Amino acid sequence: GQYVKEIKYDFSGFRILTNSECFSCDKLVIASGLATTKIAAEVGINVPLRPERGQILVTECIERIFPFATSKIRQNLDGSFMLGDSNEDVGFNLETTNEKIREIASHAIRVFPILKTLQLIRSWASLRILTPDKNPIYVESDEFPGAYVVTSHSGVSLASLNSNFIVNWILNGTKPLDLDIFHPRRFNV
Repeated sequence: GQYVKEIKYDFSGFRILTNSECFSCDKLVIASGLATTKIAAEVGINVPLRPERGQILVTECIERIFPFATSKIRQNLDGSFMLGDSNEDVGFNLETTNEKIREIASHAIRVFPILKTLQLIRSWASLRILTPDKNPIYVESDEFPGAYVVTSHSGVSLASLNSNFIVNWILNGTKPLDLDIFHPRRFNV
């Protein structure tokens, strides 16, 4: 895979050197998941992030019987059920565990007994990208103007903010008045 080796800044903007290419740009947005901490340091921004593992189970498809989603049980449009809401501090470990799979399945069956009859099709684990307070970070580098960090666990639920206000801030300098509450200096208390 491609990865950033170095970021250089001069009067003409940024040069991003990767293991296979070199890119140039006037503005740089760092939104690189858990690699954001390392890459942001290249432009003088301290971004404290940590991984949190979450595990999910998916069942076979059946007719639609569950009309709403909860945080731990939801039926997809194809009829499968997606189960789970684990929060595990295990570093960068992406393995699923029998213990957590049993816990998720047991909870789902207690809440919605019909799930006991369904076959599990797959399970997986993924890493959430979390700040110490679990809120997003939006910041422009003081040292290297034009370099921004945009990171949060839930880019989907923040999509309207990111696609409107954040884009206008980065492209046009129109910074929302209350954006400073998402600056990483909030962790330096």
